[in-house]
Amino acid sequence: MSRNIKILNREFVPAGTIVIEQGTPGSRAFIIEQGKVEVFLSSKDNKHLKLAELGAESIVGEIAAISDGMRSANVKTIEDSILVYISAHDLDELMLKSEKTKEKILGMAQERINNTNQIIKDMSPSMDDIALNISNKSEMPEEVILLVDKLKNKED
Repeated sequence: MSRNIKILNREFVPAGTIVIEQGTPGSRAFIIEQGKVEVFLSSKDNKHLKLAELGAESIVGEIAAISDGMRSANVKTIEDSILVYISAHDLDELMLKSEKTKEKILGMAQERINNTNQIIKDMSPSMDDIALNISNKSEMPEEVILLVDKLKNKED
């Protein structure tokens, strides 16, 4: 009798550890067995935008692992955690074997994408804010003021 047994790597990860770095290749996902992580974006000037806080039984890194792409966000442990690592290959295999698992993982990924889009939308300036900034010429470089005046004259 042949049994197909897969051993997954479990690791204790102390609080404050970056486990996924935005912009790096995604060759594996992580299942949070215990603890909590924060998912956040980093800007070029090192500012952070918190996207989510996830706990036990959540999966992170699945979007890049599934798409064989780059990591779209950072993930840092905010509590001592135990993470289970699953390779992109094993994740693909698991999703091929179980439609229920595939639907659950893709559903979580879609929900995260929707939540991130909403956070970004909520942060975006409204058209009124943009118009107000354009009308406040004293804070703009001279080239921009000339361009705005030129565009306004074309409308008149």
